[in-house]
Amino acid sequence: MKQKRIVRQDDQPSNCMTPQDLYAPHAREVIGRVLEDWLKRRQVTPFELLHRPDLTEVLEASGVELQHAVQKVAVPESQATGLPVHDLIRHYQKLIQATTERIIDAGRKKLFADLDEPGTSVADLAIKLEGHADRGFLMGGAVCGALKDVTGGRARLERMMDLVDAAPAEGAPRAMVLVAVEQILCELFAAPPRRAEILGPSLDLGGNLAAIVRMVAPNEMEMLIRMEPRLAAHVPPVDGPAERLGRRLAAGEFRLLAAAMAREVIRELKGSRRLRPGAPPARSTSCGPWPWP
Repeated sequence: MKQKRIVRQDDQPSNCMTPQDLYAPHAREVIGRVLEDWLKRRQVTPFELLHRPDLTEVLEASGVELQHAVQKVAVPESQATGLPVHDLIRHYQKLIQATTERIIDAGRKKLFADLDEPGTSVADLAIKLEGHADRGFLMGGAVCGALKDVTGGRARLERMMDLVDAAPAEGAPRAMVLVAVEQILCELFAAPPRRAEILGPSLDLGGNLAAIVRMVAPNEMEMLIRMEPRLAAHVPPVDGPAERLGRRLAAGEFRLLAAAMAREVIRELKGSRRLRPGAPPARSTSCGPWPWP
């Protein structure tokens, strides 16, 4: 007979105890999973949801969808910890309510700067917020607000690269801008449809991975092509906003994004999916996964 887990007094309902905890990468990953369809329909990321009052109000109004998302988290956590499902649901409902009120209140008080407003620049905002206790939250709200009316993966990436170009040249103010932008970039590239929009919707899996490698390590890829010119036929060019991002990555910026994309490439290479599903089987696999002629 299977024994029930004994619940200790120090058991906590989750690692998310305050609204600030929801902004951690792991918590945003969970949000992206349980609200995947809702986020996809609005073409936004979890980081944007946590920084945009308009999105928060829309989600709050869709009570059934939000309730289902809470249940997706509470039920498996209850099975893992032995804590009552209803207690976990109440905990998350209170946490969501506190987070929602914080975001909406910041919007009503106009704490998030409008970077499209004449005379307002991301550089001036970063310098102004330096040392502020909520600088990450306020800068995140300003950056996410700048993407409010921008749709499509390439257009959104272009806008973020414009913000990076306009950021302070160095120091903590520049890091403040780059950190906010990088959070969105990581979530943007984690979604295959958005990644395909940026790199090229006509690319198959192999072409998509090759484009990622060329963007993350452009100098190394150019060296490989010089050594083996035939490789150029299998590595799609990276242009537009993706090329701009590649230059930033080559300069050592957005290291979290580069690491995440490198892990994605390795994961796909180890997987069972064909890199070139439309191509005939290779005569030899001695050269690895690349479709050498």
